Amino acid sequence: MQTFQSPIVPAATDQKEAEALYNSIMYGVVERMLHKQEGSITMFCQSLLATHIVEEALAYIDVHFGKDFGLAQVTDEMHCSSTYLNRLLKQRTGYTFYSLLTQKRIERSKQLLMMDSQTVLAISGEVGYTNVHSFIRAFKRSVGITPGQYRESSMAVAR
Repeated sequence: MQTFQSPIVPAATDQKEAEALYNSIMYGVVERMLHKQEGSITMFCQSLLATHIVEEALAYIDVHFGKDFGLAQVTDEMHCSSTYLNRLLKQRTGYTFYSLLTQKRIERSKQLLMMDSQTVLAISGEVGYTNVHSFIRAFKRSVGITPGQYRESSMAVAR
């Protein structure tokens, strides 16, 4: 019987020994490949989890923006740290938690202001502000004009 000689692999003298050697080599190769893939699999799972956390946080904001709550309540609900959630939101959306919450509140308040049926005080409470002055400041910082001015300009356009 002819033996295969390789500088890397020792010679096998019969078929069973060759198969065992082949299986041993393949097992080692597969094991090394799996070990290298573990990092990729772990990163993939972490990415899925991060996506889920961001989606849950955004959904929480959408549902609860009309209530007085903050980052601490969301992270308690989601069982993660505020630093981690804020970092994920910034990475995935470009905005921090409070920026996203403020945007949602301001967008809804703009809709309500165009209806002209509620006072600025009532609207501020409906969109989650407990202090009307904080609402007016946030609105002006975001839109560039006060809620009253916004209402007047939207009514003038509607006429």
